Amino acid sequence: MHPQLGARVRVFPTSPAAPVQRAEGIYGQFLPDTGSEVLWDSFLQRRLDEGALRWEPLEAPPAPPAPKQDAVITDPNQGVASDDPA
Repeated sequence: MHPQLGARVRVFPTSPAAPVQRAEGIYGQFLPDTGSEVLWDSFLQRRLDEGALRWEPLEAPPAPPAPKQDAVITDPNQGVASDDPA
């Protein structure tokens, strides 16, 4: 199994002794041993098929915290200006 093209994943070279080029046409730049976050493409797919790298899915970012509510309004007319002096 492999990621879909365009998916954001983390890739690692399978062996520190065999550097893996970062991307097609990017000469002299290699994936770090600690891995790198990349967009999956056909170049990386070929390196996976060769056994030169492994990949991991990225963890989903945590959900943002719910907005803080300072006060709860129980009367829908509370705070609404009215012309009626009653």
